[in-house]
Amino acid sequence: MHRSRIRLASSCLALGLAGGCGGDGGFSLVAPSHNQQQNVMVIDDGFDLSVSELRGRVAAAFTETCVNEPAPDAAVPPDAGGADAGVSPDAGGADGGVSSDAGGADAGGSFAQMKQDLIAALSVPDDSCHLTVGIDAKADPFPSIAQYRGRWNAMVRANQFGNQAFTQAEFTQIADVLDAEFQNFRYHGTATAGTVVHDNPTVRLVLVERQLQSEATAQSSFVCFVQADIDQAVQLFSDPQVFAALVNQPTQIEADLSGAENKYHVGLVNKSFGASSRAALEAMQIASNCPTPIDLSAYFSILDQAELAHAATIQGPAVLTVQAAGNDGAQIDSGADSLSCDLGDPLSLLIGAYNPGNQVRNTFSDFGACVDVYAPGQSVVAPYAGDWLLWLAGTSFSSPMVARTVSLSARAPFAPAQARTDLLALRGADGSLPVSLFPSDFFYTPDEATTAALIAGSPPRRASPRPPSRVDLHRILHPLSLLRALRRR
Repeated sequence: MHRSRIRLASSCLALGLAGGCGGDGGFSLVAPSHNQQQNVMVIDDGFDLSVSELRGRVAAAFTETCVNEPAPDAAVPPDAGGADAGVSPDAGGADGGVSSDAGGADAGGSFAQMKQDLIAALSVPDDSCHLTVGIDAKADPFPSIAQYRGRWNAMVRANQFGNQAFTQAEFTQIADVLDAEFQNFRYHGTATAGTVVHDNPTVRLVLVERQLQSEATAQSSFVCFVQADIDQAVQLFSDPQVFAALVNQPTQIEADLSGAENKYHVGLVNKSFGASSRAALEAMQIASNCPTPIDLSAYFSILDQAELAHAATIQGPAVLTVQAAGNDGAQIDSGADSLSCDLGDPLSLLIGAYNPGNQVRNTFSDFGACVDVYAPGQSVVAPYAGDWLLWLAGTSFSSPMVARTVSLSARAPFAPAQARTDLLALRGADGSLPVSLFPSDFFYTPDEATTAALIAGSPPRRASPRPPSRVDLHRILHPLSLLRALRRR
């Protein structure tokens, strides 16, 4: 199920892969499986096709290529993500914004005029993003510590403490480099795709590289919401005619994704970038020192309804979408809490995370009625660019672990709804999949704090919960930005 309505900038250089990819050490594609459940589309950022885990597993590779969406006015700084930035703090003042009692009218025209302008804008197909064949080659992210890679990977595979493989000076050098890389975690997709294929020899991947963003970028580009704009958006998009226009606007990227799913007989789609919860965005409003708090519940609710209805309009094969619930530690019980919530959807699984050491839910994991199942999301061993092995944390890794389980266990011929039912039947009373379902070598078991103390150095920071992606922010903020742009006409 694809519920994204997206425009984003992509700087990836597409390379044709039909005969191998230059600079990737001889990478070449393989044929997809005849069994649909073994063909898994992974949508993520930063795929290094040269890593050993992915060789012989990739049936197709694409890059999502998009044009920049122009900012609606000068109130949005040019580096704030264009029209995907939030609303400036002065949007409710003399610049033509909407006051809370404006009844839907503002300097941009009456409610009726705004309604007609919105319907006209939404009647234009969104062709700003499409798939191009190929994924750019990736550089080794750790050239300065390349001499330690063999010992490091052996340490991880053997579940050794750091002082069993390195001196204090060596481990500190490695930790400093890893910490710097994890500020941006550029090869997130390498790790998630590697999780899907681990000890899963028949799986075949269809990779779609989509640009995500770092936590620092997300925070620095955040622009304050204004409640009056939120209220007007809810009023306008609740209008039956505007709602129908939003639901029915076709998008090229969705058509391209459906075409790729059909061509490569895809049965499963893994998305390891959980949508930001409403609570998280409301917290960002406070953290960014915005003048007033915000209530996004009604806005999230109307967007969720529109996305659910829009999903039913997309033509393409039936697939089971497995998505990370998110890492805000928030309770999500309905679409008013998270746009990833698909309560009871037979083609969707939302995945939370637990600690495999004690099978207790991770505090960073979103939870609640919207979360279908919990899987290991801590100390998960996965490949990283340059053929490094790292132990990672986040619902980002719980999600591909579930996709892997379904690809291995689903009945043939594949029926997505039945596969979902069978997977949910494996849950325990707490909603978690038993850790025994997963190979023991998926986990790095030495306690990180103990490892650090033994070598008197700081442990490398694990890959932290993902911030909002540009895709995610667009889904939430674009309707507001569209309204602002129309008011400025």
